[in-house]
Amino acid sequence: MPANVRRAVEERLHGDDLELPLLPRVATEVMRLCGSSDADAKAISDVLHSDPAIAGNVLRISNSAMFGGNQQITSLQQAVSRIGLARLTEVVMAISTCSKLFVVSEEWQPIVGDLRERSLLAGLFAREVARTARMNVETAFLQGLLHAMGKPVLMMMLHEIELSVGVLSIDVLGATLDSYHARIGARLAEKWELAQPIRDAIRAQDDWTAQAEPPSGAPLIQLAALLASATGVDRRPEASELQSDASVEALNLYPDELEAIAAMSEQILEMAHQIL
Repeated sequence: MPANVRRAVEERLHGDDLELPLLPRVATEVMRLCGSSDADAKAISDVLHSDPAIAGNVLRISNSAMFGGNQQITSLQQAVSRIGLARLTEVVMAISTCSKLFVVSEEWQPIVGDLRERSLLAGLFAREVARTARMNVETAFLQGLLHAMGKPVLMMMLHEIELSVGVLSIDVLGATLDSYHARIGARLAEKWELAQPIRDAIRAQDDWTAQAEPPSGAPLIQLAALLASATGVDRRPEASELQSDASVEALNLYPDELEAIAAMSEQILEMAHQIL
């Protein structure tokens, strides 16, 4: 990475002008309501009504095969009931982060589009890994979904930096994203007031093997990201190729358990496409 690019990024990270996008108010409120003891479908549907784009997507997803949408429903309250409170936060966060929350230059939009899909796949795989490893599945989904959200924030920053240092090559872009996205992602999770295990896992995802007591979500993110990267049309992860990864040992997964998760790749890809 060129020294002038590194210097420009560091100055913004240590200064007061790091611009982090706001999480839509509806997503914040839905998370709060779903986590409260007196949450009900009507109150949540009332909140969703205030954002037509999110509301429309919630209704669309509730009628998808993912939630057994054999009978078409047309009301948000019914949609909330069908999805369930345990999954609604996941759905709303996926909608919010897979939308136009991050605005980057036109030439980088395909990269962000691919990132959205892989992040959603990582969230869906993380949930299955957590279920097998007896971890909190809701937290795991958000750890996987949001693990790379620092990258589009960094891309917005780099677009400004290009004005002073010139156009960045793809290699420089990739090296910069790899070096800084975890730190920025943790800052974003803090601004969004996400749970501490989510912040810790995002921050530690790239160096957890060097830590004496890494957060449990860090190896989960690593494995979910590997599974997501190997998943696509006519592509599926090979459990035998992943078995030696440090994350598998850290999560104490047996070969047959890893194989079962990898075998879900086609189903998980279809679920991601239903959300996107």
